Parts: sequence; C-alpha cells; structure tokens
Amino acid sequence: MNLLKQTTGQLALHHPLATQTLKQMNIDYLNNPHQKLEEAFTSTEDDMIRMSQQLIQNQCYASEQDDSNLKEYSTSQLIDYILWRYHQWHRAQLNALVELLDDTPSQHDDQQRLQSEIRAFIHAQTLDLEQHMQKEEAILFPMMQQNSAIPKPGPIQVMMREHEIHQSQFPIIDQFICRLNQTPHQALINRILVHQLNKFKVDLSIHIHIENNILFPRFG
Repeated sequence: MNLLKQTTGQLALHHPLATQTLKQMNIDYLNNPHQKLEEAFTSTEDDMIRMSQQLIQNQCYASEQDDSNLKEYSTSQLIDYILWRYHQWHRAQLNALVELLDDTPSQHDDQQRLQSEIRAFIHAQTLDLEQHMQKEEAILFPMMQQNSAIPKPGPIQVMMREHEIHQSQFPIIDQFICRLNQTPHQALINRILVHQLNKFKVDLSIHIHIENNILFPRFG
C-alpha cells in the first residue's frame, strides 16, 4: 500500500519508529489520526520523499527476519548480524518509546500513573540493556571474532545470567500491555504503546535465543 495514502494513525500504529518520523515533520497523528499522510504533509516534495524513504527503511529494518540459516553464518557474520539487527534496533526501539511517552502526557490520573510506571521501566531497561550490549561489543564479541580462548566460567556465563534477568522482566511488559488494553483513555496512544512494547519483547526474546543457542555454543 502507498504510504502516502495511509492515515497518520495507521502509520503511527503499524510502522516501526513512525511516531518519531511524523514528529520530525510536525504531523499531529494523535489529534488527526484519520488524515491521510499526503493531506497532512505541508513540507516540500523532497522532504516527503525523504520521509517516505525513512518509513520504508524502518519497516525493512524491523520486519521479521528469516533466521533459519544463521547456523551457516561464520562467527563474524553472525556477530555483525546481531549488532545490526538487534543491538542497534533495541537502542532505536527504546528511544522511540521514551519519546512517545514524553510527547503524550495524559490528563487522566490513571493514565498518568501508568505512563509514569512504563517510563521508569523503560529507563531501567535502557540502562541495563545498554550496559549488557556494551560489554558484549567491547569484550566478548572481539574475543570471539579473533577466535580467542574464552575462560570458563567467564564472560559467556555472565552474559547468559544477564539474559535470564532480561527474560524475567517479560511478565512486567505483559502486565503493562494488559493495563493499557483496559484503559479507556487515549485509545490510539495506548494501542501504539502496546504494539511497541510487544515488539520490543519479541525482538529481545529472539535476540537472546540467537546468542544463547547459536553463537555461544560455538565456544564450548
């Protein structure tokens, strides 16, 4: 479907990181969710083309990947894939969630409390996940790419324990999703939050699976 023919609400709900792109173009998708993008756009044609390209790029970036042949990748290829598909993507996902929460304050007390709880959770997740990914990027992955001997117990076991901690947070995300679905106020923003939170959980789960079951076993 032509992106320009979609409504701003559809784009915000279904296209990864579209909320950030629409914000950059000063398009109010929350108050005018039924307006088509081509009608909402007031900038130059070149800007419209750039925005469409950005939306398409994000859609490709976040689309479901065929991970069935990852076992055939070399270690360097697999690490490069993880860095591109998951490390960079998680950073973008979490940043988009924070911006979305900051840009959509609610007038309802129950929604304010819920958004405040989600914001605090995302902030903690961002710090924990960033520290985890930086340890992989700075220590573990270079050792693997150089085929260096990795001590046991060592960094792999540390990373796997941290994976367990991250997975233990999934029920909290599920609880947020349940509460968002039950809150009648600001239906569109809640649907966007549900979509983005669930996407983050699914992507992180796959990320952990690839490292635990494909990458790490190569090193004993």
